Amino acid sequence: MLDVGCGVGRHSIELAKRGCKVTGIEISQGMLEEARKRAQKEGVEVEFIKVDATKFKREEEFDAAICLCEDAFSLIGSSDDPIEHNLAILKNIYESPKPGGKFILTVLSALSRVKGASNEDIVKGTFDPNAMTFFEEIEAPDGTKFPD
Repeated sequence: MLDVGCGVGRHSIELAKRGCKVTGIEISQGMLEEARKRAQKEGVEVEFIKVDATKFKREEEFDAAICLCEDAFSLIGSSDDPIEHNLAILKNIYESPKPGGKFILTVLSALSRVKGASNEDIVKGTFDPNAMTFFEEIEAPDGTKFPD
């Protein structure tokens, strides 16, 4: 099982507890350190890899892939094209499972967020109404800031 944007390992660890062999990929070193601590505490083995989901490639290795809570899609740099960024992630996920493998993706409706956007968000550059994209700087537990 491939867990894309695994964060602190919530889904990876639960799947491992249920007998799955899991690889979790995440861009934040701090989140991965927390995931490793949690997996050790729960007594399960999970392969955690620090990598940008747009660059991860391991073709036809997994029976299934998950990307839950949009984790892999939310970390986009201001110079990244949002469509190309997301397509790169989806292409890598598509190529990861074996033939006939499954992929589960959850998405949230951006409409509620867009409805809350203001002219101030546009002026500050935190919302692009043409791309319908928000840009926010977030800080991971290890102090890494995204976008960099």
